[in-house]
Amino acid sequence: MKLTETEELLVCGDPKSESYKVIPPYQASYFFTAFLQSRGFLKPQFETIDGVLHVDTGPIRRMKKIHVETENKKERHVVKKELHRRYNKEILNPNLLDALEKRSKKIVGDRGYPCADPKVMADAELQKVRITLNEGVAYPFGEVDKEEIKGLDENALDRYYPYKEKDTFSDQLLKLNEKRLLRAEVMQGTYYLNNCSPDMKDFKLSQYFILGPPRTIRFGVGASTELGPMARLRWSNNRYKSMASILALNAQASVRSQSLNGTADLFFWKNRPRRSLFTVVELSRQSQIDYEQSLLSFRPHMKWTYDSPRYLQTYTLGPTYEASTYHAQVDPNTKTYSAVNINGSSQLMSHSYEFFDIHPQEGSVFGFNFDFRHPSLGFTDPLLMLYGTYSEMKELGFVGKGAIIGAYRFNAGTTWVSDDVTLKSLPPSVKFYGGGSDDVRGFLLNTLPDNDGLGALTKLELKLEARKTYFVIESLEAFGFIDSAYFGAKSWDIDPRLWYSPGVGLRWLTKLGLVQGYVARGYVTNPYIDKGNFYYAGIGGTF
Repeated sequence: MKLTETEELLVCGDPKSESYKVIPPYQASYFFTAFLQSRGFLKPQFETIDGVLHVDTGPIRRMKKIHVETENKKERHVVKKELHRRYNKEILNPNLLDALEKRSKKIVGDRGYPCADPKVMADAELQKVRITLNEGVAYPFGEVDKEEIKGLDENALDRYYPYKEKDTFSDQLLKLNEKRLLRAEVMQGTYYLNNCSPDMKDFKLSQYFILGPPRTIRFGVGASTELGPMARLRWSNNRYKSMASILALNAQASVRSQSLNGTADLFFWKNRPRRSLFTVVELSRQSQIDYEQSLLSFRPHMKWTYDSPRYLQTYTLGPTYEASTYHAQVDPNTKTYSAVNINGSSQLMSHSYEFFDIHPQEGSVFGFNFDFRHPSLGFTDPLLMLYGTYSEMKELGFVGKGAIIGAYRFNAGTTWVSDDVTLKSLPPSVKFYGGGSDDVRGFLLNTLPDNDGLGALTKLELKLEARKTYFVIESLEAFGFIDSAYFGAKSWDIDPRLWYSPGVGLRWLTKLGLVQGYVARGYVTNPYIDKGNFYYAGIGGTF
């Protein structure tokens, strides 16, 4: 066993210091005991012979048994199962005991027990840990005593709260509330205080806020093999007027796409703090390999949000004015149109999915969008575009220090038009494309189906992925995947040709964001084509 430089000085002394040149054996054994226990040697033996301290470290002790003491059988089973799965055979030391205590408190805290005070004891001989849960009484959230924010109505921030007074207490939902407020940049921080009576028969929550200036400016740069250099600039006012409405200006640019947009999320209805007028004005340009489109849009939509005990629901509905020019490789003649559309969207996102900041590892999200166009509103033909997506991530088990995560995503969409409408006559914004780091990963961005930019009227896609977290280091993740998609040139119909790509890669979660790279191989059926290896590296990306 190798000691650190500081540990050597505490045990062996410092020849450069008169006061610490010689360390008495009893003092050295005292320090040595702490050092050894941190490494799992819980019962060292010491003997001084002729002024020399001899140490018998004994075997390393590991946790092999967990006993959870509580009268609540359900909580006992949940806590024991979770702790055994995460910490079984870990080195038994003070750090492990601290981790067991914190984890126990979190488990029952997420299940309604805000006043839990678990105590952990270890038996080195039996390599057993005893946890006295002391979970106390289960409570609802109740009325939260919130610090008053000058200039804001008392219910202005209600949309950021994933819980209601009657809901069963969950510490995770408190943290999700903190994350929502920070992500929206409404404030610089917030924290809760749990006020539990000594006998755990009374409970009250208090919340305090750390306010910063309401206006922020963000600038970011990045790069990927798919988009080339990227830059983003954002200005926002996130506490506009008494209902904390949001005003924002965004600009982003890469080789493949550029956009400038202004957003106003205005909460006019003080008695309906989750209802807003969500307006976006955007000028964008898509310069893909096989097609190009420039688009000006104005979207004054109504927006509603609602939190159930497990999900965040978001709905939008309203008209959209579009003016666009476009052309494709197969048809280089530039076309233009301007029209008013009716758009709507709905999203159902689990709180467990939302909890992750940039790379979800658990939970599910469902989304559905429609886009209705008609000649009476300025479009060339009656058209209804429908698109739905569902993705789910689930923890399958633990290997070493990391978890095995299984994930899948299913996308389906069709553009419903009459049979005499051709692909060539429609703009890219109402058609489906595939390929890229967020789609079928073995092909270039938006190059599927391979019809020189005509796109498709129908798309079915399935993405499967397996992940291993804590791959060598905590911030590194290994993953393997297979993506596949069918496309169709007609509404509600798909062609028998399948595009698919298996691959492997690494993700690195850094302070600057998610960095990932992968290699995939693209295949096509009917007829069979091997497209060869495809390599990607870049910042960001979604599953």
